[in-house]
Amino acid sequence: AGASITADIKQQGNTNTLANAIAQAASSSWTMYQIGDSNTSTITAGGGGAVTSSDFDYSATGNTNVLTWLQGSSSAATGGNFDAVITGNTNDLNIRSEVIGAVNNWTIDGNSNDIDVTQIGTDDKSITASITGDSNDIDIDQTTSASGVTDTINIVAASTSGTINIDQCTTGC
Repeated sequence: AGASITADIKQQGNTNTLANAIAQAASSSWTMYQIGDSNTSTITAGGGGAVTSSDFDYSATGNTNVLTWLQGSSSAATGGNFDAVITGNTNDLNIRSEVIGAVNNWTIDGNSNDIDVTQIGTDDKSITASITGDSNDIDIDQTTSASGVTDTINIVAASTSGTINIDQCTTGC
């Protein structure tokens, strides 16, 4: 088992780029801030081992920021929590979670934001989101092949001209 990590990452200003791979770090906590415009981050957690009971908090304030968050490609990824607060326009959030029991909570306030989520796993996954703003594009795919599993999506949106696509499937959506 890998050591626990607590990390605060801040991209402040414009056009910063970060690529980070966390191979193994169970019971870890990461906080990511993007403050400014046109910042780009790609973070992969759990590519080589357990990221069990991990917590990732993401905050973007500004426009045209991009986060790609990939968690749990190893079979030991259970109990991941992802919280996001996005304030601004044309931000892009890409999530791929293979975490068993993934919990997602998002607050999105702005226009023309693009949120793409794929959740794969055999145990209860949830997404709770509050979305305010116009022309936002939300795409969520939750896949599970286990019987008796409850995957939930709860979205409250105050928006016009936006698109919300939700697919919940027993095999690849």
